[in-house]
Amino acid sequence: MTRAVFAIPGDLATPTGGYRYDREVLARAGAAGVDLVHLALPGTYPSPSADDLLRTAGALVSLPAGDVLLIDGLAYGALPESICLSIKSPIVALVHHPLALESGIAPEAAERLRTSERTALSHVRAVVVTSRSTARILAEDYDVAPDRITVAEPGTDPVPRARGSGEPAPVILAVGALSPRKGYDVLIEALARLGGEAWRLVIAGAR
Repeated sequence: MTRAVFAIPGDLATPTGGYRYDREVLARAGAAGVDLVHLALPGTYPSPSADDLLRTAGALVSLPAGDVLLIDGLAYGALPESICLSIKSPIVALVHHPLALESGIAPEAAERLRTSERTALSHVRAVVVTSRSTARILAEDYDVAPDRITVAEPGTDPVPRARGSGEPAPVILAVGALSPRKGYDVLIEALARLGGEAWRLVIAGAR
């Protein structure tokens, strides 16, 4: 069985799609023949303090060369090149979304993150992404060779078809983290144009 460590910043129980994806990877790895161990990193990424970088370096550099390091891109893309070069284990980056493309960050911060992530990705053995659009971005803008990228889209467990609430007005459910990138302002503006139509919007997501 392959031995690997999955380094994830922050609280693994955080109710977002990215953390749910990471939890599923940890839960299902054994069935795929991978002995995958969770390694918690500081929750300050992608803007770690100097102390958090030291803690991260100590944890990652001490990993055995024979263990694969799978690391969430929220942390990996923000690591200095000196840490990337010091890691003895083969590195596989899991990129949910490029750090520089998060909405609401200043242009100078976006450029710094883009440079950092681009450099970090040059030192990986492979990259796992959660969408074909992210795969295309990494290949075109981050110089990641397409043959090093694997697309593993998130799935859903089968459930019975919903029967509805029985309310006369339609209920619209939007699920996702409450961040500008999700575009809830666009959704609300569009729904406001319905005029006299009766509807109710429920937004469910972590702040």
